[in-house]
Amino acid sequence: MKLWGVPVFLSCMVAIATAETDELDRELTRLKKEIARVESQRRNEAREVKKEQAEFQAYRERTTARKTSIRQQTDSVKAVRQETLHHNDSLRAALGMVQAGIHEQELSGKRIRSVITVAVKKLQQELPALPPLISEQYSGPVSYLLTELEAGSVDNTEALYRVLRLVQDLRTVSQEIQVVEGVSPVPRMRGSVYRLRIGAVFEAVVDADGRKAFLWNPQGENADSQWVPAGKEETAAVLLKAVKIREGKTVPELVDLPIATSRKQGTDER
Repeated sequence: MKLWGVPVFLSCMVAIATAETDELDRELTRLKKEIARVESQRRNEAREVKKEQAEFQAYRERTTARKTSIRQQTDSVKAVRQETLHHNDSLRAALGMVQAGIHEQELSGKRIRSVITVAVKKLQQELPALPPLISEQYSGPVSYLLTELEAGSVDNTEALYRVLRLVQDLRTVSQEIQVVEGVSPVPRMRGSVYRLRIGAVFEAVVDADGRKAFLWNPQGENADSQWVPAGKEETAAVLLKAVKIREGKTVPELVDLPIATSRKQGTDER
């Protein structure tokens, strides 16, 4: 009975030992696989770390290069800005000088315009003292020029040219003898008449028959006093003869022309 129990016990011990050995082998195999997996994961992580480090280094290099480029661009922009500010200061200074010059020219132009205006007004005041054939011809242009000067519609150069032209023309006509046939400027003499002007000192009106004549009175202030009767009957004949001599219708000869000396009386001075 006792001897039979020993083998059974031994068999049980062997089975138990075998089972424990198999379990240990399986555990060892699992641990090896786990270790292999961990090692593989570590290697993968190491590669990822190296990759990330490389990417981070590349990122740092790109960032550094970009910062350097931005800094250089910023410095360049600052330099351009400083140059622009300096250039703008120069332009402002030049503009200020130009504006000052323009202002000075405007003031000079106003002074010149004022002088020209005064000259034209003086010329306008002198026209009534000239024979009517002259004053009638030039009063319109002189008044028109004065209006343009006061309105500022004519520049100084043109205005000065026109003033000088008017003065030159007046000097020229003041040295001429003029005969005009037309309507009588004297209210008391009707019909067609001859008007004889000698320079800027004499003008007379005589009818076509040589019977009636009027002399221009430089002191006359209106239509009634500007023309005075010739005074003597033969005076009209003398004036008509002077007209015919001027027109070449008769033989030239010396004639005594009357000059009015009074605005109220038609006395003759020869």
